[in-house]
Parts: sequence; C-alpha cells; structure tokens
Amino acid sequence: MRTLKRDLKENIIYLALWIIMFVAPLLGEYIQSSQSMGFGFNWDVVFDVWRVFAAYFVIFLIHNFLVAPLLIYRQKRGRYLFLAGVLVALFVAVQCSFHPGKPMGKRPPRHQMPMMEQPFEHHPVPPHDGHHEPPARLLNGDMLHTFVIVFLLGMNLGVKLYFKNERDNKKMQQLKSRNLEQQLERLRYQLNPHFFMNTLNNIHALIDIDAAKAKTTIVDLSRLMRYVLYEGAKPTVPLQRDIAFMNDYLQLMKIRYADGVRITASFPTDTPETEIPPMLFISFIENAFKHGISYKHNSFIDIRLYIEAQRICFTCNNSTHVQKGDTHQGGVGLANVRQRLDLLYPENYTLDIQKTASEYRVSMSIPFNP
Repeated sequence: MRTLKRDLKENIIYLALWIIMFVAPLLGEYIQSSQSMGFGFNWDVVFDVWRVFAAYFVIFLIHNFLVAPLLIYRQKRGRYLFLAGVLVALFVAVQCSFHPGKPMGKRPPRHQMPMMEQPFEHHPVPPHDGHHEPPARLLNGDMLHTFVIVFLLGMNLGVKLYFKNERDNKKMQQLKSRNLEQQLERLRYQLNPHFFMNTLNNIHALIDIDAAKAKTTIVDLSRLMRYVLYEGAKPTVPLQRDIAFMNDYLQLMKIRYADGVRITASFPTDTPETEIPPMLFISFIENAFKHGISYKHNSFIDIRLYIEAQRICFTCNNSTHVQKGDTHQGGVGLANVRQRLDLLYPENYTLDIQKTASEYRVSMSIPFNP
C-alpha cells in the first residue's frame, strides 16, 4: 500500500502520456481524411500504428515495473544493464523477423485514386516482385524503431530518477526533523532521575563491597553518557562504537538484578568496518529490561548481533510476565525505531516482532554497507 501511494503520481503521468500517444493516430487520420477529397477515415493506418505502439507499451511495462527498479531502488547496475539489453535485443529480433507485406498504413494504389487527384504526367512504376521491401528501407525502419524503444527506456529511467530524488529529499527532511525529536527524547529519557538513581545507588553499594568494580561501573556510566550526548547526535556511527555502547548498557543493568535473571549477549568479536544509525538497537534492549524482568519468576534476556549474507542481523528475546492491567507491550521508542527504518532503509529492512505467552521475540536485519 505504501509503494502504491508513493508511485501514484508517477504512474498517472505515464498513463496520461500513453493515452495521448494512442489518441494521436486517431486525430491525425481524422485531420488527413477531412482535408483529402475522395478519401474517408482509414482504420488500417490507425491499427498499424497501434500495433507498433502496443509493442512499445509492453516493453515499457516490463522495464518500468521489473527492470528499472533494479537500478533505481536496489542499485543492481550490472543486472539492470543486462536485462535492459535483453529487452532491446528481443525487440530488435522481433522487428527483424516480422515485416508486413505492405508499408504501414498504405493507402489505395494510384490507379484507384479519384481522377481529380491523379497526376497529369505518368511515370512508369518499376516492377515489384511482391516480396519484402528493399533491405535498406527495412534497415532504416528497424533502426528507427530501435532508437524509439531506447529513447522510451531512457525517458522512463529519467522520470523514475526524478521522482526518486524528490521522494528522497522529502524523506531526508522528515529524517532530520525526526532525528531532532529523537535526540530530545533520548536526552530526556537518559536524564530521567530513575535511571541515575538506580545506577548511582548500585555504585554506592559496590564501593564497600567491591571498590574496583565500583570504579569500573563509573567508567561505564561515563562512557555510556558520552556516547548518548555526542555520538547520538551524528547521522551514523561505526558499528563497533554502537556495540561498545550496548555492552556498557548491559554491564550497568546486570548490576541491578540477582541471579534469577539470565542475561546473555553475543556480538561479533571481529567487528567489520561499517556505519549504522546510532542507538538503533538499544530501544529493543530497553524494552526487554522493562517488560521481561520479574523479581518473582525466573527471567531471561538473550541478545545477538551478527553479519550474514551482507546484512546486519539483530535478535532480542526475553521472557514475558503478564501482570494485571498490562495489555500492551509497546516498549520505549519501538514506534520511533520503525519510522526510522522506513526512512533510512525503505523496503530494504526486516523487522519481525512476535509475542507468545512466555516469550517476546524481536528479529531485525538491515543492509551491510562496507
């Protein structure tokens, strides 16, 4: 539905242009027949033109809906060039193998013309063997059709690029506005007194029990807040930095929970060089801690991030514990994450969220950009 709305304006323009093209032969034949004495409206001419236009139209549809998106939306240049070349070659092969026995839209021969329209001088007509037209003439016609189909494909590609750039500019404006709102939301959330109170209370308790661990926790908290305030304002950050941020967050959260909570995380040991939007995964982890932990029941949170088939894959599974009045498990920022994905990776990401009676599963993948 989103794709249909996005392409509606573009498809309306294509429809209007093709209607004009198919109506033009009707108007041209009507004008010619009204200005020529002794000739009526010749439908053969119109049908011959329409047959050629129909071939153009079929090639256009294949290119517009199947071939052009490979280049415009998926950046598959080699595959696009190959398929576009196949379309043109197929069209040329059909044109060369099929030639009507008479020129397109041929009018009655000269001896059937009214007397008033016959010329005064008679010039002998060279004999015709009744076969195909001369090769040079056929070659010129085939070349003309080939140039027309190449022009149509190029025009289609240019129009799609224009509308894609227009949509991209709108998305970038929306993304900038949304990023500003999310920065303010992240700042308000991280400066929430509950977050600091819980973390500082844990550090205070650790000072007397394990002073070395208390120092490490302070460093983790400082590094986490520095990432939120400075790295979070950037459009992209290295994947390694975002993984380090998630590790710091998990270390702080593990201090708060007893042995009844099993928290596991798996991240790549050799992180590849790639950029991702900052804090894209943390909303799911926050949601897992908010809704997946129970002090009365055994709970678990399992987090994985890995690279597979040139995509960054992320999963977050946690236990669920239904409480009275808890009818919705939306979590913090999940709607914002989905909107960010729509703007950053339109039609090129996956996000699957499933909830059962005992488990909440999140699975997401985004393209890997080295």
